[in-house]
Amino acid sequence: MKILITTMLLVTAIFAEVTKCPQFFPNGQAPDIKIKHQELCFEQFVISYNTDYKNPLYAAEILTVASMKKADAVKRKDAFHQEPKIDIKGQATLPAFVGTTFDRGHVIPAADMSTVSAQYESFSMVNMTPQNANNNRDLWKKLEAYTRKAAEKFDNTYHISGPIFSKNPQKLKDGTSIPDGYFKIVYIQKTQTVSAFYCKNLPKQTYELKTIKQIEDITGHKFVQFPENVKNKTEFLNF
Repeated sequence: MKILITTMLLVTAIFAEVTKCPQFFPNGQAPDIKIKHQELCFEQFVISYNTDYKNPLYAAEILTVASMKKADAVKRKDAFHQEPKIDIKGQATLPAFVGTTFDRGHVIPAADMSTVSAQYESFSMVNMTPQNANNNRDLWKKLEAYTRKAAEKFDNTYHISGPIFSKNPQKLKDGTSIPDGYFKIVYIQKTQTVSAFYCKNLPKQTYELKTIKQIEDITGHKFVQFPENVKNKTEFLNF
């Protein structure tokens, strides 16, 4: 029995995702991602980045009552920029979006950032995906507002979002893959409440309410940071 337990612990240690910024995950452990990625830690969020897609695989943050009050006082200043932590060949370029129907869609919203420096980091191209302009400015904006309202009411609220790709995604002229859809998971620690959403990367979309387990099936990621007892429940809260 001791040998079996030791072996299980070793296997867990080998396959557990190591993160340098555990503060952005509810149990300090990053999602288990099967394809290659690079973790990028920023002041108020963390990104898992893939240079083949030239997209983030996910971005995560924690929002609180205090951080939302501070964020409300930070005036937005657009500052899209290439990310110095990643080779330029492995990231989307600003001109590739010009003349397309796609916005440089934030995965972590600029409106969540509670300092000027954090907001600047949120405009890094590693935090952007080619998002249908209508989707970005309507449905996704509403889901971002939902996340902030949850934090304002319940305090510690963990948020993780990311794009979803087909096997052969379409691409921008610089080779940046265009996602087929997006996921967003909102976890309220105090009430053990989960709201998980999926939407296609198309105009005039409505969201589909999913469980974390369903999002795992769609993405192939394992969201090990969330307690197992919340992975099969999801609900939309009316604020």
